[in-house]
Amino acid sequence: MIRRALIGLLLLAPLAWADEYSATGLSAGSTYRACGAWENEATPPLTATVVCSDEWATTAAGDTTPDAFSFTDLSGQPLGSTITSDAITVSGTDAPAVVTISGDPSCVYKINSGSYTAIEGAADDTDTITLQVTTEGLYSDQFSCQLTVGGVSDVWYAMTVPEPLASTDNPDIRKSRRTGRQRTSTGV
Repeated sequence: MIRRALIGLLLLAPLAWADEYSATGLSAGSTYRACGAWENEATPPLTATVVCSDEWATTAAGDTTPDAFSFTDLSGQPLGSTITSDAITVSGTDAPAVVTISGDPSCVYKINSGSYTAIEGAADDTDTITLQVTTEGLYSDQFSCQLTVGGVSDVWYAMTVPEPLASTDNPDIRKSRRTGRQRTSTGV
């Protein structure tokens, strides 16, 4: 009696054990070769026969282009602070998508609970991504970060608070009515 004992995939890794042939678990673009082993119980001692197909196959490349996403732009952000965006969720992919960030030199991104980075990475379907930028000490300064996931991009903007208006009630800062120049009271 001949009994099928295993079927696996010959990769540059160990064989996968399964009751029937399946490429499940292989990453997109993997090259594999189907192999099977049979035990011959009729002829002692037990012998196993391994048969592999003559051809190598490659799994489909997979969809790395996500659905469109967008971050909510922010204004009125404090000076000299690290500002964090809302999170977007990657959707519509079935293979890892390349993630890059550009824009202000302080722009960084984080996938799920990882660390913030500016280095190219990869995101899977259902991963969440947030952005961060560090503002400087200038009023009404706008910072932009462009995140690209699998060729789909959005630009996130963060703007610092506007410069406060000079108050005429403040005796230390007032304008001269005749010259229009600002003067500071010395209290004398």
